[in-house]
Amino acid sequence: MNLGVDVGTGPVSVEAMWHSVDLMEVGEVERWDQEFAATEAAARSMRQPYFIWFVQVLRGARTLLAGRIEEAEKIAQEALEVGRQAQNQNAVQLYGAAIAAIRRVRPRRRWNAL
Repeated sequence: MNLGVDVGTGPVSVEAMWHSVDLMEVGEVERWDQEFAATEAAARSMRQPYFIWFVQVLRGARTLLAGRIEEAEKIAQEALEVGRQAQNQNAVQLYGAAIAAIRRVRPRRRWNAL
């Protein structure tokens, strides 16, 4: 199912973004990786800040899943900025969720007694 890829831009491309979420939720990470580039291209071609933000959030989640913690944090920050520019009320909430997930998997720093 390549929604948005075969059809082009418009409402069906939005479905392609949700399809990406579905693939990640059911653990089809390799398939997600294969289809995400088309999803991202569809979002950028629509030139809608909300969808550009959304694919950035998805990219950050995938990056964290791959274990690239520092990169995931950078992407989360970038997504927050895109969301703020778009006046997206969900941007701060999803940024908080991303940072909470990052903090959960980041190795805890050990503090040496002084």
